Amino acid sequence: MKNRQNIFLVLLFLVILFISSCDRINKLKQVYILSSDSILARVDGFYLLKDDFYNQYPYIKNSSDSLKKIYINQWVNEKLLYMYAKQLKLDKDPQVKKIIQQAQEEIIVNYLKKKIVGSKLEISEELLKRFYEKNKDRYRVKENEYKYIIYFFKDMKIAWKVKTNLIKQQPPKDIYKAARGVGVNILQKEQVTFFTKEHQIKSQILLAKLRVMNNGDYSRPFLYDSKPAIVYLIDKRLEGKYLPYEEVKSIVALDYIREREKEIIKDLIDSLRVVYDYEIFYK
Repeated sequence: MKNRQNIFLVLLFLVILFISSCDRINKLKQVYILSSDSILARVDGFYLLKDDFYNQYPYIKNSSDSLKKIYINQWVNEKLLYMYAKQLKLDKDPQVKKIIQQAQEEIIVNYLKKKIVGSKLEISEELLKRFYEKNKDRYRVKENEYKYIIYFFKDMKIAWKVKTNLIKQQPPKDIYKAARGVGVNILQKEQVTFFTKEHQIKSQILLAKLRVMNNGDYSRPFLYDSKPAIVYLIDKRLEGKYLPYEEVKSIVALDYIREREKEIIKDLIDSLRVVYDYEIFYK
């Protein structure tokens, strides 16, 4: 009997020793993990891990140390305020609990929408083109738009010499060649590489010239910001013109996704109204 008791005590001792050893090992592991360079900051029991930090702020990774310190200090400040709020038992406040509940519901609903839409949304070139044709009026030019280049000259006399030489050229006309032909230089140029709407063009004389020009035309010399200039019209889009699909493809894709998201969620809600019991009392 004594032998059995002794064996039991030995086994109990070994179990306790094993458990305590595991605890020490886990503590050693924890110390090792927390002492590694993966920790950016600590506030009491809260740790800011490097991976979490860069996942939350991916644009910070390659930024300066001073900017990183600003964000790290911001995290520290937030945790300090959170700990103080807990000390004041604000987490037990009914109003705070209500806000947390509302936030939780919103997060879950948004995740559900994302999951449902992700599983049902289809995108293909054919679907986008079909959407474009169906909604073509969305992709019309709402206001005259222009792409152009303004060339500046030393004085109006030189500008006219260049214009005269341009008139003599056979298409395609080259203003630099025309300038060299009369032995003068173009001082500088101002190029507008994107379409500019009429209301964005401040110079009325420039706008007047662009309105009557065709693509590839050079204007007569005029004063632009008190400097002699000639404008070259690269391209113009007139109000009411349909924009080609290839040009607005990215916009069409965004519009299509928004519309389909609305349709998918509406269909889901319509089906849920049949499944769940609800009443609206407001009249």
